Amino acid sequence: MLSAKVSQLIRDCHLTELGSLYHEFEGGGITAIVALAESHIAIHTWPERAYVTLEVFVCNYTQDNTGAARQIHDALVEMLAPERIETRALER
Repeated sequence: MLSAKVSQLIRDCHLTELGSLYHEFEGGGITAIVALAESHIAIHTWPERAYVTLEVFVCNYTQDNTGAARQIHDALVEMLAPERIETRALER
């Protein structure tokens, strides 16, 4: 189950999950949002287009969470197994 895997990734990266919402559409599409104390994770899929967007946003106010964001991103990319990846990283 995606929600359990995402929650485990968040714990493994020592981030704080505040709440989440997962919705599966007919045909297999998923919309997921996870609120973090450090910001959020969003996943949206369109299986009919073989397309997924993934956002992993974290703040670095009290500690540098850049590594955690990359680790979660990389694990989700591996789990979703896209054929092609286009990544944009904004350092804050």
